[in-house]
Amino acid sequence: MIRHMTRTGGGRQIPKDFPPWQTVYWWSRRFVQLTLFCMICNIAGMLDRERGGREASPSAGIIES
Repeated sequence: MIRHMTRTGGGRQIPKDFPPWQTVYWWSRRFVQLTLFCMICNIAGMLDRERGGREASPSAGIIES
């Protein structure tokens, strides 16, 4: 569901097999409040990097102004 919401950008444009948008919205707000969303994204990124044969944590970063 998180992937769908970030892809479409619309919380109300959810597939028919999901609960009503109000329920999905409540749970997504709860995840944000508990910082679970950030943790899930960080873990998913680490797993993706490991699958690609790289270290889980990047060794350098890019800062744009």
